[in-house]
Amino acid sequence: MAVGLLLLPLLGLAMLPPGSDIGGIVEAARASRARSAVPHHPVHVESADRLDALFERLGYDLDAVAEGSAPVPPVVLASLPPDLAEATPVDRRKALFIRAALPIVMAANAAVLEERAGLRSLLARVEAGRRIPRELRHRFRRTAERYGLADLEAEPAGIRRLLRRVDAVPVSLALAQAISESGWGSSRFALAGNALFGQWTWDAAAGMVPAARPAGATHRVRAFRTLGDSARAYLLNLNTHPAYAALREARAAARRDHGTLPAGEDLARALTRYSERGDAYVADIVALIRQNRLARLDEATLADARRYATAAADATIEG
Repeated sequence: MAVGLLLLPLLGLAMLPPGSDIGGIVEAARASRARSAVPHHPVHVESADRLDALFERLGYDLDAVAEGSAPVPPVVLASLPPDLAEATPVDRRKALFIRAALPIVMAANAAVLEERAGLRSLLARVEAGRRIPRELRHRFRRTAERYGLADLEAEPAGIRRLLRRVDAVPVSLALAQAISESGWGSSRFALAGNALFGQWTWDAAAGMVPAARPAGATHRVRAFRTLGDSARAYLLNLNTHPAYAALREARAAARRDHGTLPAGEDLARALTRYSERGDAYVADIVALIRQNRLARLDEATLADARRYATAAADATIEG
């Protein structure tokens, strides 16, 4: 099928020249579809029972999602239900948490993949010798600055270097870390601060003091306005912090050799510096991926948000 026009919101690219990067076109199309599936407003659900009822009404079943016979309803929660930690039995609480966290992670990934698709198309444009308008160069520099590479120029080597950072992570890995860091959504940080991934901050106005913080320590667990903000900050952390350079290298190698993201288990082995527990933390993340069969969700897709707007609105306090 001939492709004549493709809108890329990040870099404002439209007409694609002969010889354009087909891989970038495919990534752009997938990212655009995924982004259009995400609601503009987070959903507020007041209780675990109400969340469970919403998921049942939407036919949201993890087995069907894993089999590819059903997409993930794009219900992106603003916060977890305050009584989630009390939901019983335990298996029900765990399933609720996974179903709640999955579209949040997927939405955050989709935003990054949209940026990546724009960069891939920009690279194809540069390599084809086409002029890059000033506004596109400014947007590229703003993106590079946000990803900690402010010195880059919009030329092939610089774009490729930025592409190593602007990428998604397997949802299996993100879900396992959210489970570990939030205690299946039961921690004070998750419930009061929308913190799914245990990120630290030294800004007294932006975090919550851990109860067991050692004497003399000044770090806090970063709090967020919404769960989506937490997921986006988590991805930016993995994509920029020097501690996770090995993860980015492994991901780039998988992209180069296979054209896909590596398995969540494989990337988990590059996270020894995510926690003070080091290798023990990595072992726990791998175990969570295996025990909860999270890898089967790596190919999940988000459904069109318009199909779910009414049902989601019925369950919300505010849209």
